[in-house]
Amino acid sequence: MANDRDPRSDLGAWLGEELRRARLDAGFTSQDQFARELGFDRTVIVKAETGARPPSENRWTEKLLAAGTDLNTVAGRLGHAEGSTTLKFYAQFTRPADQRAAAVIPSRLRRTAVPVQTSPNRATIGAGA
Repeated sequence: MANDRDPRSDLGAWLGEELRRARLDAGFTSQDQFARELGFDRTVIVKAETGARPPSENRWTEKLLAAGTDLNTVAGRLGHAEGSTTLKFYAQFTRPADQRAAAVIPSRLRRTAVPVQTSPNRATIGAGA
């Protein structure tokens, strides 16, 4: 059955598209595997991705933020004028994305670090490296 729900005007359809995008971006090509990871039955994922029966707005907001959907996108879809409003209620669900970002930054810095040599009078960056 074709899905004729418009994600521009139907929050359930938009949330379903976001869930599918987040699922695929996270490497879950199977709805079964994704459902097991989240602790849902596969039918919940199928219905949610089609917009046929989305879970509550709060539940989806939690899942979208935990999956790394950016705060401004989620806030806009909830009708919040600013991300700070959304963050006030859902801050705990942004932690997984923050932890992933925190893990990436040090590894990138180690790969691109410029050697620093010091002399008695000054530090020189990249000298003699």
